[in-house]
Amino acid sequence: MRRAVKYVGVPLALAGAAALVGPSIWIAWAKNREAHCMHEGHVIVEQIKAQDPSINATWTLDDNGQPDVVIRNVFDREKQDVILAWAKAVKQQGRVHRRISLDFQQETPHSSLPDTILRTEHF
Repeated sequence: MRRAVKYVGVPLALAGAAALVGPSIWIAWAKNREAHCMHEGHVIVEQIKAQDPSINATWTLDDNGQPDVVIRNVFDREKQDVILAWAKAVKQQGRVHRRISLDFQQETPHSSLPDTILRTEHF
């Protein structure tokens, strides 16, 4: 009987401990991943604003938890390309490692309508 308790009890105790600690480890990992994604979005927005403070740039996380940078009211395609080059330079420097989505949008002021997407780039 002692052998049965030893061979069954110990694995059950370990499984119980894993069931208690496992979710906490998973939550901590997910929060850490989310914080890194948020930081990378922030780094890109700060680089864009450092180059041109007049640009309305913000960031958020997309449905997959990846950084999504939003640029509003930049209609000139050449200016969009310059902004895109600034963002790609941050990634080439190694300061950003995740897939980034860069959205150029036309803001609809004083309205509950969503912004009009002019262009979306992923890199």
